Amino acid sequence: MVKVLSELVNSDRTAKIPGFYDCIRPLTPHEDALYNPIVEDMFNNPSGQRHWDPLATGVTKEELKRKLMARWRNPSLTIHQVDVSGPKNRTVIPRSAKASVSMRIVPDQEVADITKSFEEYVRKIFGELDTENEIEINIKVVADWWLGDTEDKFFKAAESAIEQEWGQKPLFIREGGSVPAIRWLEKRLKAAAVHIPMGQSSDQAHLNNERIRLQNLHSGKRVIKTFLRELRSLEVPYNQNQQ
Repeated sequence: MVKVLSELVNSDRTAKIPGFYDCIRPLTPHEDALYNPIVEDMFNNPSGQRHWDPLATGVTKEELKRKLMARWRNPSLTIHQVDVSGPKNRTVIPRSAKASVSMRIVPDQEVADITKSFEEYVRKIFGELDTENEIEINIKVVADWWLGDTEDKFFKAAESAIEQEWGQKPLFIREGGSVPAIRWLEKRLKAAAVHIPMGQSSDQAHLNNERIRLQNLHSGKRVIKTFLRELRSLEVPYNQNQQ
């Protein structure tokens, strides 16, 4: 298992899966420009970065932008857990081992193509080990990628609502995934989705003592109300002849 896992990622942290980076949507000038105010904010307000200070690390603005792109817009492969059978005694040789691996896909990757390439690659690596052991691959959860359009009327309405509440325009980031239903709902309902976060980076999301500040909660409720009012002003007049 260790040998197989060691062949999944290069030393530069890129995935070795064949074709893994073939279908990534090119970076547009509009998207590239969205990173600039984020980078400026991180450099101008280093005290607001709870886990990382770019000034203390000596990272340049361009390097920081590339790091953010690696985190937000590029696909990734992560080995989460390795476990073995038996009593977990150090001197007992386990009968079997298993590992949990996830892959984040981005526009315009296809889930079926990535999972197929992953399975074929793992079996190839395992076959080269010339071992009497067996390997089993189970794809437990799949979800399509989702990306909002910051230029459509719904995002513009959300931007206006947030600015009215907080007194400044929001920063658009490509984070907040792991919501498999979003893409499906967009296709099913033929309606655009918008993510409006309410918390802070210090909210311990999914960790012990997860929380949300009351100010953010109440402001978030007002943002939603304003957002819905903004949408109402954009509605097409109702026509009784329409179905």
